[in-house]
Amino acid sequence: MGYKFRYESLLKYRSFLKDMAEMEFSRAVAHNQELNRKKKIVLSAIERTLSEAIQLLKKGVSAGKYQQMIAYVERLKERLKMLEMEIEKSNREVELAREKLVDKMVDVKVLEKLSRKDFMEYKKRMAKREMKLNDELYLIRFDKA
Repeated sequence: MGYKFRYESLLKYRSFLKDMAEMEFSRAVAHNQELNRKKKIVLSAIERTLSEAIQLLKKGVSAGKYQQMIAYVERLKERLKMLEMEIEKSNREVELAREKLVDKMVDVKVLEKLSRKDFMEYKKRMAKREMKLNDELYLIRFDKA
């Protein structure tokens, strides 16, 4: 008779849920990083366009060209605001995914700890049975002698 943890299927299921939570967390973090990368690109585009506009002003560019550049910067600023709102939402999603992952990890740890404790109890019971069997064998041999 071998050892079998009575909640093995529950442990496997909770481990599966933990793995799913890990994937969800990874996906949320990757999405957040992508949004932050896009934000950096927009910021650099704003900076680059403004510096080009200043250079063109010094050279004496037409008012129409300058207004086009300013309009482009304004659109970039609007895009930046949208990205910042998306990043805030993404940060909340990452935090929720992190909390969910921590909960799932705790569930698995509790079951793993219970499994170890149950296995130790099993080993103690087997040791007692073995001692009892050895005592009986000793008594049988002693009676024959």
